[in-house]
Amino acid sequence: MTRREQDVVAALAQGLVAPVPPLPPVGATDTIAAFQAALDAGPALNRLGLRVALRLLDRRAPRLVGERRPLRALEAARQEAALAAARGDRVLGPALEPLRGMVQLSYYGDAGVQRTLGYDPGAVVARATEARR
Repeated sequence: MTRREQDVVAALAQGLVAPVPPLPPVGATDTIAAFQAALDAGPALNRLGLRVALRLLDRRAPRLVGERRPLRALEAARQEAALAAARGDRVLGPALEPLRGMVQLSYYGDAGVQRTLGYDPGAVVARATEARR
């Protein structure tokens, strides 16, 4: 992903997940790397479509709330407002949906976020291993 795309993914994560303490901020997680890995694993046509959606949301979603700056340049509250407006838009809403799912999986899949929420994947693996014996 380009730096711009990474910044848009970070803005989407901030606007869609809107983490508050004790959850770590987006920048303290592997959200961007996880999103990149998921993007890279997909077919070329899917990658292209998702990249177009990133660019579209970055430029058009803020206009729905009267902003001229791109989504990645807005403060958190304005990002949330722009994305809320985009959800109801007939063009931007469908572009946002697959990205929303990928961003949420990328954020909540971070080991630190999971620990904060009380989930211990190591313990799950240990229980599964024990159950298979």
